[in-house]
Amino acid sequence: MNKRLMLFLESNNCLADEQFGFRAGRSTDHAVLELINSIVAKLDSKKKCFAIFLDLAKAFDAVSIPILIKKLDNAGVRDLPLNLFTCYLTNRSQRVRIGD
Repeated sequence: MNKRLMLFLESNNCLADEQFGFRAGRSTDHAVLELINSIVAKLDSKKKCFAIFLDLAKAFDAVSIPILIKKLDNAGVRDLPLNLFTCYLTNRSQRVRIGD
């Protein structure tokens, strides 16, 4: 399902060029290289450079499922695929059990 969704999103230009995570042929190394190149270009042209870094650990836990489903629909994911995602992501919970 992931491969088909990513193929759909990439072939329909639904992902920003700045999206490195979860994309084939792109990694955090590429993101860091692009950041360094941007910083060097700014400093070489005598411009100031400012950066903010955020730690988005467990970022998926903060995603609004209704908004995600709406974004998939807006991107053109419809019918059975959208229903599968909606069913999978809605009314889910998880728990951890330690010992008995």
